[in-house]
Amino acid sequence: MRIFSITFISVFLCFCLETHAQLPSSVDPSITVSEIMQVKAYAVRIAKNPVNNSLYYATYTGNIYKINQAGTTFTDTLIATANEHHVNYLQGMLFKNNMLYLVGNRKMPNTAGHGLVMGGLFQGNGTWLWDTIMYTAPYPSTATLFDHAFAGICLSNGGDSLFISSGSRTDHGETQTTGGLFPGAREAPLTSKIYRIPVNPSNTIFLPNDSTMLNAGPYIYSYGVRNTFDMALAPNGDLFGTENSGDRDDPEELNVILKNGHYGFPWRMGGNATGMQFPAYNQNNDKLINHNCLAWTSGYFYNDPSYPQPGNIVFREPVQNYGPDADKFKDPVNGSVRDASNEGIAISSFTSHRSPLGLIFDNSGVLAPPYRYSAFMLSYTEGTADTTGTTSGGSIGPFSDIGQDLLQLSLYKNTSGQYSMNCYRTVWNFKNPVDAFLSNNVLYVIESHYPNNPVPAKLYAVTFPSWNSATAAILPKDSTICSGSSLAIIPKVKGQNTFMWSTGATTAHITVAPTVNTTYWVKVNNGIALQTDTMIVSVAPVPTTPTSISVSGGAAKVCPGDTRIYTTGLTQNVTYDWDVPTGAVINSGQGTRSINVTYNSGFTANGVITVIKTSGCGSSNARTINITRNVPSTPSVITGPNYGLCGLTNQQYSVSNISGLTYNWTVPAGVTIVNGQGTNTIKINFPSTNVTGTIAVRGVNACGQGNGRNLTVRTIPAQPLSITGAINVCPNAQDIPYSVSPLAGASTYTWTGPSGSRITANGITSPSNVLTTTSTSITVDFANVTASSTLKVRGNNTCGSGSVRTIKLQPCGFRVEETAEKELSILTNPVSELLVLSNAHANIEIYNTLGELVIKINNESCNAACEIDVSVLNPGIYIVRSENKTARFVKQ
Repeated sequence: MRIFSITFISVFLCFCLETHAQLPSSVDPSITVSEIMQVKAYAVRIAKNPVNNSLYYATYTGNIYKINQAGTTFTDTLIATANEHHVNYLQGMLFKNNMLYLVGNRKMPNTAGHGLVMGGLFQGNGTWLWDTIMYTAPYPSTATLFDHAFAGICLSNGGDSLFISSGSRTDHGETQTTGGLFPGAREAPLTSKIYRIPVNPSNTIFLPNDSTMLNAGPYIYSYGVRNTFDMALAPNGDLFGTENSGDRDDPEELNVILKNGHYGFPWRMGGNATGMQFPAYNQNNDKLINHNCLAWTSGYFYNDPSYPQPGNIVFREPVQNYGPDADKFKDPVNGSVRDASNEGIAISSFTSHRSPLGLIFDNSGVLAPPYRYSAFMLSYTEGTADTTGTTSGGSIGPFSDIGQDLLQLSLYKNTSGQYSMNCYRTVWNFKNPVDAFLSNNVLYVIESHYPNNPVPAKLYAVTFPSWNSATAAILPKDSTICSGSSLAIIPKVKGQNTFMWSTGATTAHITVAPTVNTTYWVKVNNGIALQTDTMIVSVAPVPTTPTSISVSGGAAKVCPGDTRIYTTGLTQNVTYDWDVPTGAVINSGQGTRSINVTYNSGFTANGVITVIKTSGCGSSNARTINITRNVPSTPSVITGPNYGLCGLTNQQYSVSNISGLTYNWTVPAGVTIVNGQGTNTIKINFPSTNVTGTIAVRGVNACGQGNGRNLTVRTIPAQPLSITGAINVCPNAQDIPYSVSPLAGASTYTWTGPSGSRITANGITSPSNVLTTTSTSITVDFANVTASSTLKVRGNNTCGSGSVRTIKLQPCGFRVEETAEKELSILTNPVSELLVLSNAHANIEIYNTLGELVIKINNESCNAACEIDVSVLNPGIYIVRSENKTARFVKQ
């Protein structure tokens, strides 16, 4: 396919008549596209003048325009025409310092023309002083779209030379006689080559249209190019050129341009052999020919026995494209469209008929990754979504590929010097973009339309994120992972590269699982530029169980209305999730280590507060604290009288006072609380009736009442504590004393002795065995005492009698039967010192009235009469016993 011929209008008019209402779009939101201005028809090149820092663009009719800026308004000014510099078919433009270089042809319609390189010296007044740098001998044109002429220009790496491309005059090496003007003409000696000439030769360079002379000269650099419309230097100094293949559906090319390299034309295009070089070629069987293309409709495909043969030429193949974009190709067997990257293969280099233009590199590394040091290329032609490659206007374009876009080319140079690439569609929706210029991080893209297009061509600014300390990273930002986790580190680069990691890995990415904070670095090399970067991977632990929860602002126990602060230990980079029981409200602090909680009336039961630490690494185990309602404890023992309260007033009852509590007292029916209700002490009045009941008290706070403390009270006297006196009593014992401790509230005491006994108190002897007296001390004269005999006493007052206290009496060790025969005879009775017995046996025992043994004698000689010394005995009644014989005597 030919670009920018005078006859180009009729074939490609369909591209230019389409409206262009919306801005081009980018796959990357960090890339912005803005419209700068409309440009003139036939625009072909854009460049920047380093002297005045202004943009200029050229049309292939030879006009050169300066772009002026006033605020946000842009205009253009015509500053030179073909009448001044003589290049009436202008296709290349380049600034170097204060020199403007123009490349093209001086053409005569339907006849020969000659190649021309002009240099314009920039003058201070804005004018140009023109000089011829190089010109060629006239060579034949074809008057077709395939007159590619002199087009591309590129400054050498050292800045001392210019690379100039000369395109072919045929589509694929067919005969083009220009209507018989040039019989048998195919390619001319001057065509299909790249030349290298000095930027400032001492004399104007002349290139003859003679192969022998050209090959003998110093200026031919490379051979076999069809239309290397654009050339550019990579960051490593390698020279690249884009190449349009012919009307046949061969891939378009990107080539590494080497000195004396041959790039295949006309025998190879896009990695395919040209069919007409083979004797048996039948154009009707060629699946790679689109029958809508100009070369077919013009009859340029045919069996050509005279087609020249390549001989022993070694061809250099194009850069291999592994996709994912611009990599569609026609199957030469069945004509189907295939996607190379989907099949895991590559093509050489782009989808057919994309017309690759505007090649440029980010040589200074001014763009942020993943665009840094990349190449960019425009695709001029409109494509189709189907497999025909034929647009609605009948012209051909890339099949199954939309075209008219900006491609990022991620190039890779292996250790053998071979290049491959990945191609990424980056910005689209241009209309016939033709050239680009990169200024800092802004890529200027200019379109080329024809005068009858209702929508003029435009100039756009494609702004990339620029490289700086914030955007320089090709590795992700420093990252934190959880302990035990791993992280995939993927560099922000595109295409093929070699990798060297700090871990020793050479893979495109690595997965790491550090146990401590670790710094990783990578070196990424695509053979054109080396990029390095580092990142820190920090390791965050899984949150541990929170420390113990402390309470402040009051006691641990709480009631409705209380507010407390609960706090656990501080851990960085976590949040604290608190949960509180029903009736508790978190006022503040949720998410932090300390919360402020108020309890309301809904807090009716004990509960639990729980806290969990949470981070991006998960949640900890829970820490809890039991929350207990502050229900009052059982009051202390009630102090105060409990018996003998008949008719008493102002009796005081108390429990220990606890701050913050009130006390609720209850008393038996008939008993009156005089004062103190609500406090820990009350005073009460008792009636003069028999009352037995309970005084109760409960502590009260906002949680309610606690358990009660009770005290039983009676208006009658208490039961006497104990009766003091003899328990072992001999029958007929006299004046035996008994007593009890006085009872509170008792006015009298009722004593009851064994049957037949008489009780004496306060000088009064009872007529029977019962005596009621005010005295707590009595004496008893006993009659018969048996094992069931008792002595009883109880207190009395006007409200009634208290409980009886009983003492069980025991008869002394034996009984003296009054009717028994007294075998022992006491000679004198009472006695004072000597007890004389008759009829006694040797063993004699003397007992007091309590039944206690006081004297024992073993005297075997005592047969008829015995004398016993009893002077040691106290006065009283005693019992003497010898075997089964007893007698009573009185000791004086």
